[in-house]
Amino acid sequence: MTTPPAAPAEPHTHPTAEHDARPLRWLTACALLYGLTHHIGFGLAGLGTIGHTRWADWADILTPYAVLLTAAAALHTARADRTAWILYLTGAITYVEGHGIHLAANSVGNDTPGLPVVHLWDEVAGHYIWYAGTALVAAALTRGLAHRTRLDLTT
Repeated sequence: MTTPPAAPAEPHTHPTAEHDARPLRWLTACALLYGLTHHIGFGLAGLGTIGHTRWADWADILTPYAVLLTAAAALHTARADRTAWILYLTGAITYVEGHGIHLAANSVGNDTPGLPVVHLWDEVAGHYIWYAGTALVAAALTRGLAHRTRLDLTT
């Protein structure tokens, strides 16, 4: 008489409390870094210039990295679905393009103030594109974390 093979072990279906908290921690970091980096120019304005550029503009280069990498970490740890990742990718590309336009126009405006085209590319086109990307990334985060219950978010 032979012993039947052992049934495969059930996969671990309930992550630990530590694992459950990771998406919320990344989401919190994303929100804090968004608030900080989107206003960093105001805080660093007093540092002055580096040649024809401003310190605040150089620091502002970090904005997309800080916001988008923490958003991606929140989606990854929440095991977001394909749709959330497609929303995220579309939003991230749009966010980076808008931020780049904004940053370039700011630099031109700092060097040559008063050009109407600077206002168009910075305050109008750049910001609209940038914030459209922000909305798409927020939609991706909402979708990616929506499956979590209220109990999941408090652990």
